Amino acid sequence: ADGVNNRVLIWRSFPTTNQQAADIVLGQRAFGLAEMPDPPTASSMYFPQAVYSDGVRLYVADTNNARVLVWRAFPTTNGQAADIVIGQPGFTTRLPATDAGTFRKPTGIVTAGNSLFIVDQANNRVLVYSPVPDASGLMASYVLGQPDFLSNAEGTSQQGLKVPTGVALQGKKLYVSDSFNSRIVRFDLKF
Repeated sequence: ADGVNNRVLIWRSFPTTNQQAADIVLGQRAFGLAEMPDPPTASSMYFPQAVYSDGVRLYVADTNNARVLVWRAFPTTNGQAADIVIGQPGFTTRLPATDAGTFRKPTGIVTAGNSLFIVDQANNRVLVYSPVPDASGLMASYVLGQPDFLSNAEGTSQQGLKVPTGVALQGKKLYVSDSFNSRIVRFDLKF
């Protein structure tokens, strides 16, 4: 994720030399651009901060558009439009909010089994989609770090989060970087 340039760079094979050129750019029509259209589109980005693949789908946390973009198969062309948008009712909206279907600043993504975990930094929470969304505009099933989908208070308790940034998995353990609490929080998954 190249946030400042509003894009994601993809190498088809692992780079083997310094400054090796990327093969594909997402979020822009071509290399050398850093456009940010208003309203957003299915192929634009505004300060993306995280990229994740489950081996089939590609997910991008399009942070300042308050959404996660999903490609059902790995992109093959520059500026390829996403297939699914999570966190917005459609591809052309940018409405940061706090409920079961929106984000304010998504910054981390991971999947486990048939569940998708998305860090919503500005709402101090992680939204859990189970099953993984296969269409745009779906609501989260669960929330971690908050008592309900409408709350977003900073927390320092065992259940609270304060500006989380990333998420990772190891087996059935979900780890969340709880940045402003200077800690890593572990959640044991039961699937």
